[in-house]
Amino acid sequence: MKLRFRVDKIIRVFEKKLKPFNRIEISRGKMLGNYRSFVKMGKKMEFWPVMKANAYGCGIEQITEILDGVNFEYWVADSLVEAQKIWEKSSKRVLLIGPIQKENYKYIDFRKITLSVQSKEDLEVLGGLNKDIKIHLKVNTGMNRQGFEIEEIKEVVKVLEKYPRIEVEGVFSHLAQAESDILVERQEEKFKKAIDLLELYGIKPRWVHLAASAGAFRTKDSRINAVRLGIGLYEGGVRLVSTIVKARWVREGERVGYGGTYTMKEDGWLGVIPVGYYEALDRGLSNRGQVKYKDRYYPLAGNICMNMITVNFGRTEITEGEEVEVIGAEGKNSFKEMAQVCGTVDYELMVRLNASVRREIVD
Repeated sequence: MKLRFRVDKIIRVFEKKLKPFNRIEISRGKMLGNYRSFVKMGKKMEFWPVMKANAYGCGIEQITEILDGVNFEYWVADSLVEAQKIWEKSSKRVLLIGPIQKENYKYIDFRKITLSVQSKEDLEVLGGLNKDIKIHLKVNTGMNRQGFEIEEIKEVVKVLEKYPRIEVEGVFSHLAQAESDILVERQEEKFKKAIDLLELYGIKPRWVHLAASAGAFRTKDSRINAVRLGIGLYEGGVRLVSTIVKARWVREGERVGYGGTYTMKEDGWLGVIPVGYYEALDRGLSNRGQVKYKDRYYPLAGNICMNMITVNFGRTEITEGEEVEVIGAEGKNSFKEMAQVCGTVDYELMVRLNASVRREIVD
């Protein structure tokens, strides 16, 4: 085990010495600005950064470094592996919202982590550890994905009464459609019933949270005092920069790439860039996406490859070794614009930013 750790460390050191063709830039100013804008609008609430999926593709290490100095109670993670990465940079507690194999509970340091719980079986296993454990109970209010049914709460309380070392520090749920006032209202009504029932049985959680970014300011119950801040934190704060590794003059009528799906309409420069669907780019952007070069946008030419794209620069002269913005923080090559082309949401594309691509924090 020690030998493997040393080998991994040597590989990481070696990688950092190499100059990459690709890099992901994480904007410290934009991340902090996004966070502070939410805090300003919701002064009575706490906002907890959601770090799942490698911090929405931005990088757990980088986001932890940027935000650790900000005052909040919890990082929110999906797995124990993510929690460990957070603790390499921060001493703050982690709220784990993803499921855990029951046999892994014995490995958890409960001084540093709070668990979300949604089954009586999990409560029994945790209680059997005879340790001081903080939990947040998840309640199903209409998403029909995770959480206790409201009708189960009485039985949940009975289980909890057997284990006084388990502290119900929080109760939460999740909005299925935060953009709909009617649906938010329906779910909040169910959530209120759950909180009322817990209070009736003598449980008054310190933390009550229902919304993520989109629903942050749509809830009305004064007991709601925290928001799990996901995409609202990361929007506009990341860009992917690459390098032209080959410049080729191609004649009118020539086809480009796998399947020859792109035909040159006139003579022009093709640039080869070492980024593909492995690094970040959805293949749905083939012949439809754009990159930015010296303040102008140029179209992708041909199918996106595993580690490579070709771009039609037309009559614009290009030089091998020059940088190209493949994904921008804003504009025609932003995640938001690419998501519209691909018929999906921006954060689906963001989480595809491969962990192997070098990440740098910029101001």
